[in-house]
Amino acid sequence: MAKYIISGGATGIGAAIKHQLRARGDTVIIIDLKDGDYLVDLGDPSARQDVIARVGADHPEIDGLITCAGVASQFPQPDKILQINYFGSVDLIEGLAPLIRPGGRIVAISSNSAPPTLHRPAPLDARRHLRASCVLRHRERAREAPCLVGRLR
Repeated sequence: MAKYIISGGATGIGAAIKHQLRARGDTVIIIDLKDGDYLVDLGDPSARQDVIARVGADHPEIDGLITCAGVASQFPQPDKILQINYFGSVDLIEGLAPLIRPGGRIVAISSNSAPPTLHRPAPLDARRHLRASCVLRHRERAREAPCLVGRLR
């Protein structure tokens, strides 16, 4: 069976993916603010680096990384939205991609629920820049998929 790391796996889409992977017998390690194997505030750059080091030490080889952690525009600390939604995924991908076995995958899940006006420090919309910067650097493991609309089963 495969081993996956999921950020944001405690709730929402990440939790649905976690349940599906575990149901088929895969090992799933969760990085989340609450209710995860590694508890971390992805809005804190030093905490992100710390969790990357801990995950790497504990799991030197994985089959995939799925980044789902994110917050919506009504998040009470708007200055952290970019740190969590953008840099949280980028840093996890950059830091954990070397752990992925040949043939493994990176899936970066993003949302349009935090409007681009909150992402002014980013040179591009955070979602496009995430694909352009990380997915292209790790193209042998990353896969761009069409946007799926609907509910997970």
